[in-house]
Amino acid sequence: MSGLLWVDNKQFKAGLAPIQERERKARSALIDLVNKHFNGLNLSDEYQVGFATTFVAEAAKDERLRQSAHANTKVDFAYSKKARMGLSSKPWTYESETNELVDYVRKMPAEKFMEFMLDMGLYERLRGEVNTENEGPGGTPHLTAL
Repeated sequence: MSGLLWVDNKQFKAGLAPIQERERKARSALIDLVNKHFNGLNLSDEYQVGFATTFVAEAAKDERLRQSAHANTKVDFAYSKKARMGLSSKPWTYESETNELVDYVRKMPAEKFMEFMLDMGLYERLRGEVNTENEGPGGTPHLTAL
């Protein structure tokens, strides 16, 4: 044999079980987060999770927010005038297929909007503490699809 490792199907499936369980837990956590923040909207979980993760990823590209996150603790960032001002324009510049969700975010009180963004891992993304390729909010595995 030329250095190939033979693994039977049962061993392969057993090796995938912990990964699948982490993904299931991460998916469940994301759904819980969007349900917490978008309670009452008649939109699919997939759409809400997709919107939330994309929205936060876009906000995490903002250099001024990144500087504020690096200069502050998470609590200070949450109450920082610079962070709040930087985030306040994000819902107005974001394009979405469904206006209902964007309108909902635009009408969120500033405290709730900041809580949503922090719950979705914005602070950690801004500080580079989350590998955006592999991880989602709170270091959970990033999910590309439900």
